[in-house]
Amino acid sequence: MTKLIVFSGLPASGKTTLAYGLARKTRALYLRIDSIERALRDSTLALHPAEDAGYRAAQAVAEDNLKLGRSVIIDAVNATAVTREWWAETARRHATGFFEATLYVSDLAEHRSRIMSRPDGPVWEDVQQRAFEPHLTANLALDTSRLTLDACLTRLYKAITDQDRKLAKGM
Repeated sequence: MTKLIVFSGLPASGKTTLAYGLARKTRALYLRIDSIERALRDSTLALHPAEDAGYRAAQAVAEDNLKLGRSVIIDAVNATAVTREWWAETARRHATGFFEATLYVSDLAEHRSRIMSRPDGPVWEDVQQRAFEPHLTANLALDTSRLTLDACLTRLYKAITDQDRKLAKGM
């Protein structure tokens, strides 16, 4: 089943690792908003900030691939209900499956360590102060500080396939 799978969460919550791992397993198209925004900033347009443009560019590429019947995985902070609704609307417009996973790190020491280990990453204080609207519609919420990478991938893949089975049965 063609599906739009969207990962949300603060920096260093595990989005890229899990989205990339799932893309490898499912052969879905993988779109990382940070990569698109970096390219927009580094382009001759020098867009900064590039957030809205990055999300819109990813949405256009996702739509092109959904039209081709390819599943798409989005790796983005998606800190607001507005951006999350953009993805939901994209899935509705293309009558495709839709799955949202929100990732978080409940262990603050672990989260800080992950942030601090990134040479070009955000500053810990900025991540702590960043607004992240509650994500009440996510199909799955994963605390990546409590599970191993393999356990997170297993739980994620199971939740997605369970959703597919329910949809196939018309539930």
